Formats: sequence, C-alpha cells, structure tokens
Amino acid sequence: MSDPVTARVPAPPLRIALVGDSLAAGVVDVGTDARQPTFADYLARGVRASGSPAVLTSTAWPGADASDGLTRQVPMALDARPAVAFVWLGLNDLLRFAFDAQAVADAVADSCAALAAAGARVGTASMPLPTDALPFPGWGLRRICERVTRLNEAIAARSAAAGHLHLDLRVTCGDLGRRELVGVDGIHLSALSHRRVAAGYARMLHAEGIVDTAARDAVVALAGEGDRPGAGVTRRDQAAWVMTRGASYAARRLTGLTRRAEAPGIASAAATPPPAPAPRGRPATH
Repeated sequence: MSDPVTARVPAPPLRIALVGDSLAAGVVDVGTDARQPTFADYLARGVRASGSPAVLTSTAWPGADASDGLTRQVPMALDARPAVAFVWLGLNDLLRFAFDAQAVADAVADSCAALAAAGARVGTASMPLPTDALPFPGWGLRRICERVTRLNEAIAARSAAAGHLHLDLRVTCGDLGRRELVGVDGIHLSALSHRRVAAGYARMLHAEGIVDTAARDAVVALAGEGDRPGAGVTRRDQAAWVMTRGASYAARRLTGLTRRAEAPGIASAAATPPPAPAPRGRPATH
C-alpha cells in the first residue's frame, strides 16, 4: 500500500495595511478614472508575482491628517489583521497656524504603536522637501521646508526608538530629477518613485525575514520598470492633467488647506472629518 499523499497547505497571505493621506492613497491618472498604484500596491504585486499570496488593505484617503490615523484609519486597518502596516501621515498638518512637529509626530507614533501592539511590523518614512518637487523659488517654500524637516526628524526619531522600519525618501529617490520624482500634478509621487519606495521596503522586510528572497527580488524588479532617462512626466502630460482634472483638484485642495490653516491645532482636525471610505482590501492580483 502506498503512503498517503500529504495535502499541501497553502501559505497564508502576507497581509499589508496602509494608513495615510494622498501620498499613500494614490492619485487618479491622466485621462482615466483609475487610481495610480502606490508603493503598497507594488509591494503586494511583487510578493504575489513571486508565487506567494498577498492582500492589501488601504484605509488611506486624501486630506487625512495625523489625528485621522489613530481615531479613524487604524481601527479599520486592525480589522485586516496585518502582518505589515505602513503609516504615512503628517504632511497635511503642516499648514496649520499652530503647527507643532512634536505633537504631530506623537500622533503618528500613537498610530504606529497601536498597529505594532497588534503584531504588525510597522513602516514609516521621511518625506521629500517641497523644493525637491516644486519649481518655485526657495524663499517661497523656506518655511514649509523647515516644517517638513522638523517633522521628518521627529518621526524618524520616534520610529528609531520604537524599532520601526523607517525609509528616507530623499535617499531612496535622491537620484531622480523633479520630473521623475513627482507625477503630473507636480506634488504627489510618480509611479517610478512609488516603485522605488516599494523596493526599499521590500529589502527591509527581507532583512527581517518577513518576505523571502524571491519576493524581494520580484519587488525590486518592478522598480526597474520604466527606470530610464526620459521616463518622467512630460509637459504634455502636465497640460493634459490641468485641462482634465487640475482645476477641480486645485479648488478642492485650496478649500481644504484654507480650513486646515485656520484650525488652531492638531486636536481640532477631527471636528468635521470627511466621510470615512470603506477599506480598500483586495488580493494583489495585478
């Protein structure tokens, strides 16, 4: 009699959660209604391409600030029982009159702590400076750059103290020119930048033993797609975006930022929050 065949038990999926603002949520591509994939999408896509299952749940939305993380987004993310969770928050707090980098970093740290306490390996990031992306005179952005620098330093310090995975985007994407770093709106990260970020996190997760070598290499391979001179956004791309979506986007952002600038502090951010979107959870099949 032959030995019974042992049934193969499929490996559990790598559950990834994404908490954040529009940098994490992604923006809409030119001429379509499709959302541009973000670094978390590319990470999940690469893991699946290596033959391992992966599920991404995004609770991020445009306009979210640091207080939205712990009060609204993290509870939804925890429902997905993530093994890995990324927290990208704080930049929408920068234009507050009473901006306090330490208070904002504390709020981000609280979101990270809640996810870590549930067993997730948490990833954070230091963001590019506005002068890296926006073609305006340095004096016009100096104050915002100073605030971004203080916030980056505060989040990096808290991440280091807590042992989180922290990625410096100015290093990860430092060799990219302005047209390659940002997308058609001139503010948010380009697809190439998101792929670079995904590769950076994949290397960290591999060093932690969370993803295997095949998964890491698959994500890193995605970072090379389109990574060539001239692969950045063209003036024609930007003009098309302005004509189709730019005006309405600018009006929405101006209204939101004006209200945010008038708010006295971080605690008031949840006074009139936007409707919470349903978590975007799905297998990474693309």
